[in-house]
Amino acid sequence: MKKVFFLFLLNILLLTGCAESTETTAPELLSPVGVSIDTEAVKRGDIVHTSVYDGTLVQDATTLHFDISGTVTSIPVYSGKWVEEGEVLISLDSEDLEEQAKSAEKEIAYLTEKGTYEDHLADLQIADLNISYAEVMAAEEPDTAAAASLRAEIEQATFNKNQAIEERNHTIAGLQSTIDQINSDRTAKILTAPHAGYFYLTDTVSEGSNVSAGAVVCTILKNDSYKFTASANLSDLVFETCEFYGWIDGQRYELEYLPLSQEERVEKSLAGETPTVSFRVLGSDEELKNVRAGLSATLMVKDKVIPNALSVPSSAVETDSDGYYVYVVSDGARNKTSVKIGYHDDEVTEIQSGLQEGELVYVPN
Repeated sequence: MKKVFFLFLLNILLLTGCAESTETTAPELLSPVGVSIDTEAVKRGDIVHTSVYDGTLVQDATTLHFDISGTVTSIPVYSGKWVEEGEVLISLDSEDLEEQAKSAEKEIAYLTEKGTYEDHLADLQIADLNISYAEVMAAEEPDTAAAASLRAEIEQATFNKNQAIEERNHTIAGLQSTIDQINSDRTAKILTAPHAGYFYLTDTVSEGSNVSAGAVVCTILKNDSYKFTASANLSDLVFETCEFYGWIDGQRYELEYLPLSQEERVEKSLAGETPTVSFRVLGSDEELKNVRAGLSATLMVKDKVIPNALSVPSSAVETDSDGYYVYVVSDGARNKTSVKIGYHDDEVTEIQSGLQEGELVYVPN
């Protein structure tokens, strides 16, 4: 009996102990003994957010095309050749245009010669009518009816002459406009280098081949000039208002933004191409001597700046059901302090209230 009572009492004590253990609370955050605490001071200054976009670096190049279609008749330069600005690169067949221009010029010459003859005849007719009119009016008793008729004939002959001149001039002006357009087309059939560089012909283009208006026929690579392209859907306004630069092979380079035209944007959108932004890498010959196509390149855009803000490392900020908080370190102790935050990223968090500049906060490793 005593043995049974003892076991019963032991069970009660064990159950009581288990009940008490389930009611214990989590311990306060304690400083590790003998280990230094990592801290950071609350700082005041500008918070700058920099967006990063992967890019590619290629040698700067200009692609060229004809504005009209035609057959290639001459390519006086070869791929890989250095060409100077204004040098003729490719010519299209213009025989038909030359014939059209010659025909129009002959027509103008004919009309001019014919017009001179007709004007001379009209002047003789008008002069003869004036003589007749003078004779009628010189009589002792002028025939007023005959004089009026002659005067009417003179006016009509003068009108006819002037009208013929106007019509002829109109026709000649139209022919001259045609010649001007032909000359413009003839010029458009000669492609010249817009700047110096290395000339490379498109594979599908050769003497005798047909080219379409707008189709790329050649490329000119600019010497010691590189183009930076990044995959990013950013507006022109970003590059008008934000600081940006390129990070190329571990060094910073200034960039010149090269905006797309509205037509180019529409074409890329319709083609389903990934939005891109392009830049020209800037620098002296010395600064660019190590830049080359294929290097690792990144676009850096400082797209958000909060001036004169309090901030702490983002790893120092914790959150619970009551909101955001940090541990302020003072006299070796860590005190939980509620804070109101603003801007936040992986690196830094803006503190809008709850901390003072210079206070130390605990930063977990």
